Amino acid sequence: MDSTNYKIALLIDAENVPVNRMSAVIKEMAKYGRAITSRFYADIKAVGEDWRRISSEYAIRPVHQYNVAVKKNAADMAMSLDALEIMNEGLVNMFILVTSDSDFTPLVIKLREKGAFVIGIGDQKASKAFVSSCNEFKYFDYLVDEKKNNGDNDDDTIETTELANTIKSLIIESGTDGKILLSQLGILLTNLKSDFDPRRYGARNLSKLVSAIKTLSLVKEKDQHYVKLTESGTDQDIAGFIIKKIKARPSKRIALPEVIKMLKAQFKDFDYENYGYSKFGKFIDSLDGLDVDNNAVVLASETNDVKS
Repeated sequence: MDSTNYKIALLIDAENVPVNRMSAVIKEMAKYGRAITSRFYADIKAVGEDWRRISSEYAIRPVHQYNVAVKKNAADMAMSLDALEIMNEGLVNMFILVTSDSDFTPLVIKLREKGAFVIGIGDQKASKAFVSSCNEFKYFDYLVDEKKNNGDNDDDTIETTELANTIKSLIIESGTDGKILLSQLGILLTNLKSDFDPRRYGARNLSKLVSAIKTLSLVKEKDQHYVKLTESGTDQDIAGFIIKKIKARPSKRIALPEVIKMLKAQFKDFDYENYGYSKFGKFIDSLDGLDVDNNAVVLASETNDVKS
């Protein structure tokens, strides 16, 4: 998400969150907008002095709540009630809930039902249900201090076969001419999996991640950045190769499966899906001078002659 205009309620489950993570959380929040209210919830006697320092440094209001019953977390209840009250006041349109506690899953669902965008921030122990209930979920492990680590992988390529295949499918299904807007791809990946984060793969942002995957390329057209599938040959090269092979055949036609084998032998890593097509026949139809006729590739003029 590129918007930086959200009005945010930052609510922190201080009894469930390491205080040393807060600097990274505040930096992450700045990417989305400004905090209208920031609060951390805890039995103040149960948290350390560092939380008092953090509350002063980042203007986070401490909300004290005694745990009045064994095995019951009153602070969690107070945080949930405050979240609903803040939502009903209509002053914010985003909630950032800093917790790994799956008990907040119903709260997240209710906030989203009321139209809020909800980001969860927590650790790897967060349940799948809680992670999936959020619009986005970010793990502490990937909220790094940029002064210590810029988040970029030192390798030229990143081994992310599963991710590359997912992006490939999104380009084929939602893109045009074998490419998709970088911003649209980011939205689709997050919609598909709420905890998607380029930093998880060692890249600072999505553009760095795309550039490091060998089957993808980042191109700029009319001030817009697109993600494009890496092609093994130009349309003209492929069309010319097939036309030459067809002309050498007495029948002037070659079966589709045979054409695929020829192309894979001639062009390294050839895959028609890299051109934005889910079916090989559709790809052939897109090439100048070629058509598909009865499961075979023929010259376009030959097809026209038959039809006439």
